[in-house]
Amino acid sequence: MTRRPASLSIRARLMIVLIGMTTVVVILFAIFSLITLRNRSIELATELITGNTRGVLNLIQMTISAEEVQAAAADPSLADALETQLLILGDQFNRNEAALAISIPNDSAPNGWQAVATYPPDSAVPDLPEQAPPTQAEITRIRVDETAAIASGGIALLDENGDTGGAAFLTINADWLFEGRDQIILSTIALALILYPLVIAAAYLITGMLTRPLQLFTRAAEGVERGDPYRPDLLKPVETYSDELGKLARVFNGMAAQVQAREDALKEQVRSLEIQIDMVKQQEQVEEITENDFFHDLQRKKSELKARSGMQQVEGEE
Repeated sequence: MTRRPASLSIRARLMIVLIGMTTVVVILFAIFSLITLRNRSIELATELITGNTRGVLNLIQMTISAEEVQAAAADPSLADALETQLLILGDQFNRNEAALAISIPNDSAPNGWQAVATYPPDSAVPDLPEQAPPTQAEITRIRVDETAAIASGGIALLDENGDTGGAAFLTINADWLFEGRDQIILSTIALALILYPLVIAAAYLITGMLTRPLQLFTRAAEGVERGDPYRPDLLKPVETYSDELGKLARVFNGMAAQVQAREDALKEQVRSLEIQIDMVKQQEQVEEITENDFFHDLQRKKSELKARSGMQQVEGEE
């Protein structure tokens, strides 16, 4: 008998298919979500850092005049007061790291600008552009990618005549914006690790529901194959289905009942034929005994003995 190679059950195959498809879908969804989250976070970071930079520069232009800056350049005490004012304005930066310089034109200074007050106090002066900034807040440099969100800009500080008497230069670093994105990614991964066992459990239950009718069909067919008395109650749960499986169960029960009835009839015919065969064999054995010469010789001798016995009885009577 050829040994069948070991193979996985239908339930195991369905579980592999379901888990595999779920894994592929989750991976594709995760990749799509990460790409979307990356692009959207960059867009939001760009909008936020640009708006924050312009807003702070416009606020500085409204609260600090060119005359104040020029006076602070000539009087250190006024410069300290200006830095105090910048500290108050620093609340506008929220969680952003900022470098701010209030400057006046100076041809002998690098890039033509001399810093009068900085924020934070005594910090390094941010890179100053060579050109005078416009009267409206302008973003001169911006970098927003997966790891950084930096924007630089400037605005002119006007005197009473509307001329540029000073300028504010601002650089904002908003790397904290990506902390939320990273937290979302970590939370998503943790959630996936928690839900994956539930996916396996769900796949196990679903495959059990799908393969239960097949298991009942298999048990019923194996019983028919072994010649056991057929049990129609095995497929009773499946017969209640209104789909193709229910119809198949009803047809299978009817077919198995017919096969059982035919098998019983054949067995009865076989028993009847066996009895007839036994009677024929007995008759043949009797004929073999009665048709041989030895039996005929015995019959002849029996007849002779009866004849002699009759003659002797007659003579005795006389």
